[in-house]
Order: sequence, then C-alpha cells, then structure tokens
Amino acid sequence: MPFDSKKIKLFSKDWDFIITTSSPYYPKRNGFAEKCVRIAKQIFKKSDESKIELQLMLMEYRNTPISGTNIAPAQLLLSRICKTKLPIKDALLKPKIIENFNKILKEKNETKKYYYDKNSKDRELDINNNEDIIFKEHNIWKPAKFIQRHKAPRSNILRDQNNRIKRRNEVDMKISRSAHDMNTANYSKHNLKNKYWSNKKINLNEEKKKMMIR
Repeated sequence: MPFDSKKIKLFSKDWDFIITTSSPYYPKRNGFAEKCVRIAKQIFKKSDESKIELQLMLMEYRNTPISGTNIAPAQLLLSRICKTKLPIKDALLKPKIIENFNKILKEKNETKKYYYDKNSKDRELDINNNEDIIFKEHNIWKPAKFIQRHKAPRSNILRDQNNRIKRRNEVDMKISRSAHDMNTANYSKHNLKNKYWSNKKINLNEEKKKMMIR
C-alpha cells in the first residue's frame, strides 16, 4: 500500500503519528529502513536455503551484538543473552541491566559523523523560487523550475517543462544558467566511449584508403 494513499493517511491520523517520506529515486535517504528490509530478506533466504527454523535464526540475530556497542538487542529487552544451540558463557546468561546505552549509541554515531564529515561537503543549493534548474530523471538531465523546499530535509518541489510537479533530492538537482549545462550533464561516459570508437573507426578507414592509393 503506498505511503501517500488515503488509507495510510487515515491510519496515521487514527494512531497519531507523522509519515515522513523520502525523495523519489533516492533510496539512500531512507537507508536505515532499506537496510532493515535487506537484513530481514537475508534471514528468510538463509533459513530457506539451510533448512533451519526461522525462529532459531531470528534468535541468533537478536543475540548478535550491535556494531560498535558490544550489546545485543536481546540484552536491551531481556537484560541477558538468550540461550541457543551455540556455546555461550554462563555469565552472559545471567540478567544484567544495560545502563547508558543511549549515551554509548550517541558517542558511536558522533564518531561516525566526525569521520564522514571530514570528506563530505554541504549539498544545500543556494537557489531562489522560480529559478531555472536541471534535475535528473531516469539518468537524464531535464530542465525545470524550482518552486520551493519540501518539509523533509534536502528535498525540493520542482515543475518540469510539462507543468508537472516533481519532488527531488538535492543530489539530483543542479542550478542551470543555460541549455549548455543540460547538454554537458547528459554527455555521459557512454557517449564519450561511443565517440572514441567512432573516431577510431574513421581513422582506420582513412588509413585503408591511403594504403589502397599506394
């Protein structure tokens, strides 16, 4: 069921939660949810291939420590590791309340952010309403008009040449001053490769003609 459907909107209203959608054609914006889905699919696939009961695999997953914290999801919920068929120390099976987990997780995320920001840059475009831009659609850059920023971070509302409203992440947008910008953006490596082989073919034909003349 689409997240922008009427049923979902009524459901969110009844249960009092806010739906925040990501920009189309930019799954990285929703990376955390995408990763959760991928992990779930891998568990189902491995369970089917190895003929191991799904509940056992889920238990092993819950016993697996969260990266960078050395604390498993089972410990957060039950204050201890669940006993499985794998060998485990008796000390880990004894209840122990996990304290300051939010602080540990925050420090971990801040460390990751520090190293990520060292090689990253701010992508926010300095752009005004009704300014000419180009946006990517199916790997092709097309002209459009910038309307306004969306309430979601780094998401924008555009109007294309056919007067249709589009929503795009700033990664798929560029400020356009002329049609030359769009032509340059669409001049991909594939086009360069074709041009290379085309020129090479022309040169070979010229050499053949010279040899025939001789």
